[in-house]
Amino acid sequence: MADGPLSLDKYRCVDRPKKLWRVTHGNSQSRWHQRDIVAANHLLEFSDEACLKDAVENHLNWSPSAQPSCFFSLFQ
Repeated sequence: MADGPLSLDKYRCVDRPKKLWRVTHGNSQSRWHQRDIVAANHLLEFSDEACLKDAVENHLNWSPSAQPSCFFSLFQ
């Protein structure tokens, strides 16, 4: 088992698009805080890659009753 949270550095986006779009609707879990969008579960830390994989799968298989996600969806 790893000491501390999993480093996500190898998943960092290095070639980000200049513009991204976010669709909001009544069941969106993310929220605005000052001038930033914050994921519903923004404090989640992953202990290993299996936990990260589970969180990604839960986010992509989202439903209104889903557990709070640590991600939010953006479209180019």
